[in-house]
Amino acid sequence: MYTGFDEVLKEQVNPFFCISVKDGDYECGNKESYYAKKFPDETFSYDVSNCKVLANMNEFGTLKSVTFYRNSYSCDDIPGVWIAKDFGQEGPFFYRIKIGNECIDLKDYKGSVQSDLMNNLFPRVKFELDKITATLLAFAPISADGRERLRGLVYGLYISNKTKEDLDVSVFPPDFSPGNNYFTITNASGKVLENVTEGREISIKINSKGSAWVPTVIYGPGDNKDVNIIENKGTLYWFNQTLSYFKNMLGNLSMDTDPLTAAIFERAVYQGISSVGMNREGEVVGSNWGTFPTTKQIWMKDMFYSYLPLSVLDPEFFLKGCLWFLDNGIRPEGSKYKGGIYHSLSNSLISVIMVGMYYDSTGDKEFFKSNKVIYNKLNKILEETLQLKPDDCWLFPSLWISDALSLGKYHTGSNICVWKAFNGISRIAGEVFEDDNLQCKYKEIAMHIKVDIEKYMVIEGKFGPQYLEGIGGLTQELQKTYPVEEYNKEFINQAMVFLPDVIKDGYINLVMHDGEESDTTLIPFYKYKSYDDGVVRNYAKFTTSQENPTYGTECRGIKWGNESGATFPGYTTAFAGIVDSETMNGDRGYMRELKRLVDIDGSWWWWPYKCNTKTGDVVRLNCCGKCGWASGVFASMFMTQILGIQYDAPSKQLNFRPFSPCSNFVWQNARTGSGKFDFSYQENIDMISVSVTNRGKEAVTAVIEIISDRIPIKSDTQAKIPYTKGKFLGKNTIIVTTELRPSMMCEIIA
Repeated sequence: MYTGFDEVLKEQVNPFFCISVKDGDYECGNKESYYAKKFPDETFSYDVSNCKVLANMNEFGTLKSVTFYRNSYSCDDIPGVWIAKDFGQEGPFFYRIKIGNECIDLKDYKGSVQSDLMNNLFPRVKFELDKITATLLAFAPISADGRERLRGLVYGLYISNKTKEDLDVSVFPPDFSPGNNYFTITNASGKVLENVTEGREISIKINSKGSAWVPTVIYGPGDNKDVNIIENKGTLYWFNQTLSYFKNMLGNLSMDTDPLTAAIFERAVYQGISSVGMNREGEVVGSNWGTFPTTKQIWMKDMFYSYLPLSVLDPEFFLKGCLWFLDNGIRPEGSKYKGGIYHSLSNSLISVIMVGMYYDSTGDKEFFKSNKVIYNKLNKILEETLQLKPDDCWLFPSLWISDALSLGKYHTGSNICVWKAFNGISRIAGEVFEDDNLQCKYKEIAMHIKVDIEKYMVIEGKFGPQYLEGIGGLTQELQKTYPVEEYNKEFINQAMVFLPDVIKDGYINLVMHDGEESDTTLIPFYKYKSYDDGVVRNYAKFTTSQENPTYGTECRGIKWGNESGATFPGYTTAFAGIVDSETMNGDRGYMRELKRLVDIDGSWWWWPYKCNTKTGDVVRLNCCGKCGWASGVFASMFMTQILGIQYDAPSKQLNFRPFSPCSNFVWQNARTGSGKFDFSYQENIDMISVSVTNRGKEAVTAVIEIISDRIPIKSDTQAKIPYTKGKFLGKNTIIVTTELRPSMMCEIIA
């Protein structure tokens, strides 16, 4: 914990997500980023949020906009949108300083400016003036346990006197628009200095080599209560609380030879959770594409994928999303669409899928027993889904994914979602409610669905057996194509802009991958099949090859019709193609491309390329904003498939199969649902060392799989350990099963 803001602001500059500006010249930390050469750009921002307030700060410390969420409401919009959110938004906000007769407007300062993300979380901007150093810091307060999120943004100015003389300094807090209010607090103790009105100045005497902290709390009308809470305990207290919340969620991940990947993982989680909005009462009211820009529309699939890593990193917050989707996940009938489960099968089942994940992650039986009405609603959704089943197979039709059609008579990713939904609730039926009949029924349905997915939706491709985007029918003659005329004219007109690469002679080519389809990418995360399954591997190869008609060689991603040269979820599909160090961080490695495409604030943009552009010629705001969808998919796959960590809370079983081709790693205080662990993976020429420490309160069974064919031994006794043999990506593995009591560490050497 920090004892003063001087300690906070002396923390080292973020080596990756930072920008130095001097005389108009820009220098960025992540020099691999294509965006490092794309400055100045008014659409760039560092974003900060606690879900009740969102602020977007530029590289000069100006808050371009501050957003407060209200509530959500139904609308009859484009295919993937039927809920919108209401919010208030104001800006810009910035400080002015006067020293003697010199007045300095920080918004227009032309001298040396250094901006970065302090602790990989908080926007920080440092100005070097003649007599002082002025540093801006912004954060949105959250209690350490995540239960209290205040509707106020702390936007503070820290001034250090560089001279040997005392200085009289005047600070002019941000101007504001009518209807917007803010409060000023003078120091860490939280003592109120005064209510500030436009044009008022705060006079401060700063001793030689001394400093002063002048924070402003920006808040919306009616939120005085939250400002008082900040005032009572002080801004430093709330900064420490907010930092603790994120550290409790993220732990401390270090990758000695690949630190940028670890930093991107943290930023991806932050991007995902910060996409979500909450009202004054703490209820979820929807999400944005990412953290900027804010739109009233809520894309349901975007929100779901943004949420995914929170199923293990913050299951309490994840549960709030489950309940929101339970109320809003199925499109109601409107003037444009009939709605219902068939409108978008994967969207309609989001609440069911999320609740199943929540149970897997926490084993929280009491929640379900205390809220049986929720369980009954989930069962009702599944029973309505069964009404869509045809007579000749266990596959289910669907019209849309999000704004693109669920291609084919039956869509592969959508049916994987049906499998996931039935599989998850079957477990709750049996383990929570001891309903053996319903558990067997749902489990059998899930089995039938999986059998038919593998029977009808797999073809022999160039790389071997692989999935199709969807199927036109159940025979080989109908599998690979689907007549355009099967869609209503209004539907195909809506989707045509996304389909020019796959329509020929009135037929849609289903031997393709839709870049904005991520449920097949998430097959290993959903536990439908393992990461190294042959069909999964072949499909991953196909998606980023010229065999896939939607793949673009210049942008090294999956095109989005006539809208964009590449759509970002396609890059996370490519990420699932990692099998070794070359495919991860080689010159054409998939993680390497993610590093090149990450902006200098650690975020990814939805459509980074315009159509017909060259590699590296990226843009920021290409119609769509930042991509919480891709951030959530990446973070989920990275944790479970690259770090190789999966914890099942009901059975108290931890599976740890580290696969990190480019770096050793240590992840301390890693949250895994209701569990918490320390993980370590260290490999050199002579040996591999893998360790797990149980930081939780209950004993767990640890199944540790090491990619090696050496005999495993205990590190402390050098005694041989009983093990079984396995395979992963064609390599031999050794599998050790052991009990881990609380505070117990197991280290294995091979």
